[in-house]
Amino acid sequence: MVYSPAEAIGRLVRDRRLEKGLTQDELGRLAGYGAGAGVAISRFENGQLQPAAERLERIAEALGTSWDELVGRAPANASNTEAVLNGGNTSIKDRGAGLQRELNRRAELGAALEQGFTEARDRARDDFLMRLVRVAARVDGAPPPNPTRLHVAHPTGDDVETEATYQLKFTQLGVAQALAGVGGRSARATADSATAYKTFAEAVAIGTASMGSAIPGLAGGLAAALNGFERAMGVRLPPRAGRLGGNVSTMGILAGAVMGGAALGGLLSVATKRTRRQQELAVRLDELEAELGDTQPSVEALEEFLPQATDILDYIAVHAGHSLSRWEAQLGQGRLDWQNLGDQEQQRYQDFVEIAASQLAVATMNFSEMMGYRDSELDKATVLLGELLQQARQAVTQRV
Repeated sequence: MVYSPAEAIGRLVRDRRLEKGLTQDELGRLAGYGAGAGVAISRFENGQLQPAAERLERIAEALGTSWDELVGRAPANASNTEAVLNGGNTSIKDRGAGLQRELNRRAELGAALEQGFTEARDRARDDFLMRLVRVAARVDGAPPPNPTRLHVAHPTGDDVETEATYQLKFTQLGVAQALAGVGGRSARATADSATAYKTFAEAVAIGTASMGSAIPGLAGGLAAALNGFERAMGVRLPPRAGRLGGNVSTMGILAGAVMGGAALGGLLSVATKRTRRQQELAVRLDELEAELGDTQPSVEALEEFLPQATDILDYIAVHAGHSLSRWEAQLGQGRLDWQNLGDQEQQRYQDFVEIAASQLAVATMNFSEMMGYRDSELDKATVLLGELLQQARQAVTQRV
């Protein structure tokens, strides 16, 4: 069997790894990868990823050898392995084609994830949250939130469970305050659902800040996360119909802010020119491959968490929306006085406040920040994000 150069090198690494008794995850972490270490090594061994030179040396070192010695064991039928290492014309074209495939894959994946998330967020907005705002407008005398009843100690160190609970509880207090205060009135006075939603979410953010908390994703409003991503990455994402200037543009994130398809095509067009240009192109491809390799763990985290967030928002739209409809029917028409509501109706109101808090916490999570995280920082961020999503799901499913 004739292996492609990338496959031949990947088989070298796999064979040596097995000789050393290492798993893919163990090798990846020894080589400096953080979250998704095993996946990165798997893609390398299958010829789908070409790490940067520094990463290759760390892989070889973890395998107890040098990179030059390891490549010296290349299978005889990998006739152009040397060309891959030295940046020959064939390898440049192969590497460029591989980069283009990865960019296309990320763009397609990002578009699908973003569409699903945005549609679920908008359904939850229209079918539950903004309807709750309208119902709350009819209730006079609902008690204001009391921050002293938070009952959660401020988290310290790496206690992600307490940190997640703390953030959700503060968001809950902000929702209760916004429903009773100016944020709720401003949202109700706005005819457009998307604008009303943004107004209400910003009121929640202001409320949590006034109580001594700055919840990530809420504190700067819904537009801040996307704008921050664009500034940090040096890109300007195109406007997308129905998007609320929100917390995530997965198409831009997953494609990577290192280049576009047109730029890659321009690089590859010089691949047949003379050696100096080949060397320059090889260096640029090294940089691009390193960037895609370094961001791969973040991409994998987004692939894991965005569908979870979408599922939670879908559940709220369907189940919390139906539950709210039944509650509205029981309340009847006209103004309502909190003191005249029975214990069961008051508890139902509080349940909906907690669901709304979970909804906002999920809908405004700043997933784009993860693209700037590396290694241990990314590990901590993914653990916290996973805990937040888990607690938000539990808060919703326990109440509807």
